[in-house]
Amino acid sequence: LRSLAINDRWSEHVTGDKPSCYDISWYTVAGMASLSRGAPDLAELTLYAGDFLDLEELVLPRLRSLAIRTGGLKRVRLAALLDRAWPSLERLELWFGREQYGADIDVPDLQRILDGTVFPNLRWLGLMNAEFTDELCVELHRAPVLPQLEGLSLAMGCLSSNGAPHLIAHSDAYRHLRELDLSKQLLDERSLESLGRVFPQARLTAQRGNRHYRYAMVGE
Repeated sequence: LRSLAINDRWSEHVTGDKPSCYDISWYTVAGMASLSRGAPDLAELTLYAGDFLDLEELVLPRLRSLAIRTGGLKRVRLAALLDRAWPSLERLELWFGREQYGADIDVPDLQRILDGTVFPNLRWLGLMNAEFTDELCVELHRAPVLPQLEGLSLAMGCLSSNGAPHLIAHSDAYRHLRELDLSKQLLDERSLESLGRVFPQARLTAQRGNRHYRYAMVGE
């Protein structure tokens, strides 16, 4: 077994600006010790869950791609993930979700990801579906992990006209990226135009919602 998705009922079908994810925050994921023993050669793993996500015993040192898609990722779950060695991981995708569905992570909790020590071979990073995207943009340009990345996604979060100027002001730090996904945010037209000029490689499609009501795209 090389590739596995658990609780995958995500649909790419979109009605308006809302994806169909079938009550993602009511899912649980457990049994990671059994998975680690039974599929030690797993290369790709995608988990869909709410705030109960058993990562404490997930030990897959050969894993190359990991996606954790939640409506509410807890700090304790993230800490368990970061306490493991991931020498082969090249792609990491994290959906943080909404506070009312259990999310309690903020930018300081991501320090071990941003400093590049936990994932030394990371090439693509998704810090997605977050309510703190603006605050993250204040720090990203100086993150030691950034120069080694080929792709970065902040999609489905709360990037607004408050956070966009920080990306633009430090655009040189992002020039090397082949992919920069800023889609499905809360950007106004002026910010979109400015970002499009500075980052021709950026994906800026499907902006959504009321910029005065900050919410991660996927919660319940």
